Amino acid sequence: MNNLIIETQGLTKTYRTGNLDVPVLKGIDLKVERGEILSLMGPSGCGKTTLMNVLGGLDCPTSGSVRVNGNPLECMNDDELTKFRLREIGFVFQFFNLIPTLTAAENVQLPLILAGEERWEVMDRCSSVLEQVGLSDKLGRMPYELSGGERQRVAVARALANNPSIVLADEPTGNLDSKTAANLIDLFNVINDENGQTFVLVTHDSEVAESADRIIYMRDGIIVDEMKEVTRRQTMEIEDSRGKSQILKTLDELDSLYLYNQINEELYRRLKAEYISHFCEIEINMNMSEIGRELSQRSSSYAGRAPSA
Repeated sequence: MNNLIIETQGLTKTYRTGNLDVPVLKGIDLKVERGEILSLMGPSGCGKTTLMNVLGGLDCPTSGSVRVNGNPLECMNDDELTKFRLREIGFVFQFFNLIPTLTAAENVQLPLILAGEERWEVMDRCSSVLEQVGLSDKLGRMPYELSGGERQRVAVARALANNPSIVLADEPTGNLDSKTAANLIDLFNVINDENGQTFVLVTHDSEVAESADRIIYMRDGIIVDEMKEVTRRQTMEIEDSRGKSQILKTLDELDSLYLYNQINEELYRRLKAEYISHFCEIEINMNMSEIGRELSQRSSSYAGRAPSA
């Protein structure tokens, strides 16, 4: 049995704005194993959410192939994609997207009703998933009667209602405080262990990313790094290193603009000073981190040594 639940090859997505083509995904090759927790990281506009939307059948690729649990999404029409989403995908969004006029239970029941489940199955499954997320005592509450963390748990329960193969979460902790966010990520891990569902998390939060089995880092519509079981410190160091490289590239571009009289000397000197200052800040932070690790290692090596008589 093929253990891959998601596989894309040469995946591209280009949007048309007037007469302008805007490429967002530029040839994504991605493989995700069944039961894996994957984090997608990268700066705003790099294509993370677009990739998630294509994987979830919310958007169609411009070219390339997308297979999700054996389903070739690029070959499906709208009706087929709708049925696919109901059957295979659970969505969790940053702003919960609960229907404000429905209770917690009714929000969770909605995808089951749309899937045509029998009434007894709807009630039974709703109670089961709300209990799994720790909200069995909140079935009749309206969204405005719930805290942010509770509303997000209702959203998770709704995502799990049809027992999907994959849960796609777009910035699921972005609207939560740090403690509530940590609890939500713990819940994802428990669900992953108990149900075996695959999770794909889009996030800017390195602590959220660190909880995953693997981190994919995107920039400008392509995958630029893949990291397994990385630490938060390693993630920050990689981002700092990229920041330094980008500043050096920008400084070269400034030199060229000034050399060819495309910017005046005052602007050139001011911008160059700002970029050099930012570069120095990153360098200092990285050096301080290295010094801290060295001191920690030396402290550990001395620990437990008895002083000489």
